[in-house]
Amino acid sequence: MKKLKPLGVHRAVVSVLGTISICGSVSAGVPYRTVALSGEAAPGAGGLIYTGFGERPSLNNAGDVAFIAGLQDLSEQGTSALFGPTDGAGSALGRLFAVGDAAPGFGDGTTLFDFERGVTLNAFGDVAFLAELNPDSPLGLAAHAVFGPSAGPGSPTTVIARRDDPNLGFNGSINFLNRSGSQPTISDAGDIAFIATLGPLVTQTLYGPASGGAGHVQLTSENDMPPAAPLDRRYQQLLQVLTILDTGEVAYEALLEYPSPGSTLRRNIETFIYAASEQGVRQLGPPSRSGDPVPGRNDGAVFNSGTSAEAVNARGDVLLRGSMTNGSGQIIRGWFGPTDGPGSEIDLVLQTHIPRTFDGKEMEITGAGVASLNNNGDFAFIGSFIEDGQDAAFPPAFDLALFVQIDGQLELIAKEGDLFDAAPDAAEDLRRIVGMQITPDGFNDEGEVLFELDFEDGSSGLFVATVPEPSAAIVFAGFALGLFVRRRRAI
Repeated sequence: MKKLKPLGVHRAVVSVLGTISICGSVSAGVPYRTVALSGEAAPGAGGLIYTGFGERPSLNNAGDVAFIAGLQDLSEQGTSALFGPTDGAGSALGRLFAVGDAAPGFGDGTTLFDFERGVTLNAFGDVAFLAELNPDSPLGLAAHAVFGPSAGPGSPTTVIARRDDPNLGFNGSINFLNRSGSQPTISDAGDIAFIATLGPLVTQTLYGPASGGAGHVQLTSENDMPPAAPLDRRYQQLLQVLTILDTGEVAYEALLEYPSPGSTLRRNIETFIYAASEQGVRQLGPPSRSGDPVPGRNDGAVFNSGTSAEAVNARGDVLLRGSMTNGSGQIIRGWFGPTDGPGSEIDLVLQTHIPRTFDGKEMEITGAGVASLNNNGDFAFIGSFIEDGQDAAFPPAFDLALFVQIDGQLELIAKEGDLFDAAPDAAEDLRRIVGMQITPDGFNDEGEVLFELDFEDGSSGLFVATVPEPSAAIVFAGFALGLFVRRRRAI
């Protein structure tokens, strides 16, 4: 087992109104583990070493990780493989499938030729993934297929959908090489949802589980009119399947386009999260548009653009991001999410451009990238920041950092420019961080966050940190100051 190392975590106490207690930082050792590191031997891969990691690795509540990795041998011949728990939830990490393996469920000599996008993982250790098939397969060039469990949780992996699959309810061409979003997602019940493209017009279509568990059905298409939107809005693109809700609905992110005032051309865009099933489609999260008042503020702040969807959890809670203008005319950004546990009212939970002190250094969060929202209503995100004094330079130096907010308390996990100990053993191995990523399913209900770091020497690695609950001392101090609001945890 790889050694758990303490990761410096830096805290700032924040209320849901964005105020902050500047009373010095509190540091604590947080356990973290190295899941995979480029240059290391990959488990179960016959001595091949990791060379890099694909997009969208996945983390479940058991702490298991699944991911696509590039591999090479001593002669530097490259290939790739999918890694995950080898015998269900909580089992050892190992190679599950690799390029050249027989394609599960085909039985006609078809093999896996390449892995597309990433992989998703459920609580039982089952994976769902999209793969390209070998060029001389019966399905022809550039044929793809979706794979997942054959008969519910814990069952063997098989083909779920393939090109020209008559079971998908379409008699024309089905091609999984769409513009984006083909990554399938899997629920704890073993159901799978995915986006495919249909026919010569390459129409993106969302597929989800049919009622009763018998196959898949079309749920919505990019030609449909989105619900709860003005009549001039249209789907411009189905971006990605995010998760399958506890209700069985499929949550997905879509890009909408609409015309500028006085124009008939739809050139403006905005993103929202929807949930679709055989019963219909609904929008998740309250839509906020330019000019609407900002919830959680009493200074006359209004949105200067529509809110954008950042993440959704299996309970249907949504994390939104919006840009606003306060009563003084200052433009700031904020994150809006559940304020009192699952299903609670969405309100302002974090805002930018407030000085925060971490380990004696003052910094401001200035923007956000990918976010992940767990079922407790807590979230992790990649944010840009400036440190005190950086804004004196022009242009200012914007770096990235990984943050987690649990029960209203903000944690700085790691940031660009810092030295990070990547060693999986006792020997210290400090490497300077130059980039970082997380994924929509990278933050679980146990407070574990999966993240990828890129280092100055060209290496990279996947890591899982376990962020603690706010300590009683911090909670008490926050209440005493009247600046800390603690939400109820999910039961």
